Amino acid sequence: MHSAAGRRTALTIVAAMICVSPMSACAPISSSGYEVPPAAGALSYQLGGSYAPPAGTDIVVRDRTESPASGAVFNVCYVNVLQTQPDGSVRDPGSYGTTAWWGANHPSLLLRDGAGDLVIDEEWDEALFDVSTAAKRDALFDIQRKWIEQCAEDGFDAIEPDNIDSNERSHGLLTHADIRAYLALVVTHAHDAGLAIGQKNAIDAETGFGDEGAVFVNGTEGFDFAIVEECGAFDECADYAAIYPERVYDIEYDRESFASACEHYGAEISIQLRDLDLTMPGDASYVEEWCER
Repeated sequence: MHSAAGRRTALTIVAAMICVSPMSACAPISSSGYEVPPAAGALSYQLGGSYAPPAGTDIVVRDRTESPASGAVFNVCYVNVLQTQPDGSVRDPGSYGTTAWWGANHPSLLLRDGAGDLVIDEEWDEALFDVSTAAKRDALFDIQRKWIEQCAEDGFDAIEPDNIDSNERSHGLLTHADIRAYLALVVTHAHDAGLAIGQKNAIDAETGFGDEGAVFVNGTEGFDFAIVEECGAFDECADYAAIYPERVYDIEYDRESFASACEHYGAEISIQLRDLDLTMPGDASYVEEWCER
């Protein structure tokens, strides 16, 4: 077993650049003290509950309400920054962070359509946050900045901000520019807190970050790695790999797509097969596999 220091890459070189291709941006290396995940490290994606990482795991992702994994692994804190947690995900729908909680405590921060109804991500039953104005972005961030700080205090190494493509589910009420402006706050604060931050999906050039994810904050700062879902199924793995070489961590939910991704991209990125519900060991639906190495 290697030490934690040996399994992570410390960012120590001021203003050095990693240039990945003529068509993509260059990602700056910071001297602010945060570390990036190990190159091509094996990921254990644990949003359905925490369990002992399987042997050979390098990176563990857990919800911000959970504790980081012990041992020499790189811990990533999942933060749902642009959508609520569904009421049905907990026993008490009024629990902190659910749609009901936001509606009771901060109703103006939830996105509503012309009829005044909440805009809902129907697939996951999550309400979208309204980040359409600077005032609303600041108000939302006043709450979520504490989440980021708590991730750092709990001992996580990085955060995974989810639903950064929520503009695609907003029925035209949010633009990618709105999302980008909010995430500039999140990225800067994560780095200031000593945390790396990953791009979660949103690679589309028209509605997402395209090739600018690593430098979208004033052209000099951005995401440090990528956690993506089904880049094999959607033929996007090469796009992410061009921006974050050796630091793309893909989760596939279909065995055929997983096999294809391993065949074509297994030497470039880290790929994991998981069951869609992200169940825990012992559950009949639990699946957790990696490409052969």
